[in-house]
Amino acid sequence: MKKTTIVVTYCKHGRGLIKINGYPIELVEPEILW
Repeated sequence: MKKTTIVVTYCKHGRGLIKINGYPIELVEPEILW
């Protein structure tokens, strides 16, 4: 498993979508982020 976290931010039609390692940030547990 990679230790590098890839964060991709999209801004489309005024709606922001942040993906971490290809998964929407809503699906990522806060414990992983912090």
